[in-house]
Parts: sequence; C-alpha cells; structure tokens
Amino acid sequence: MKDFTLWFLSQLPSFLLAEPISAFTGLAVLSFVVSLTQRIMFGRVYGKGV
Repeated sequence: MKDFTLWFLSQLPSFLLAEPISAFTGLAVLSFVVSLTQRIMFGRVYGKGV
C-alpha cells in the first residue's frame, strides 16, 4: 500500500498538469485548501465551532 501511495503521488503532478485538466484541478485544489484553512482557523475540524 505504501509503495502504491508513493507511486501515485509521484505520478499525480504529471497527470494533473495535463492541458485540459490543469485549470479545473487548480481551482479544485485551491478551493479545497481554502476551505480546509477556514475550518482549521475556526475550529470546525474538531466539531467545536466558533
């Protein structure tokens, strides 16, 4: 499982940066990072809320 995960992570950038996918992938990753950052900042990851 570890070998597969490392292989997958090493292949992921070349797949995601292919031309038609890259714009949508960039937006999706950006929105995910922003939402995760907001959840961490406001404590919603652990169910506490504000």
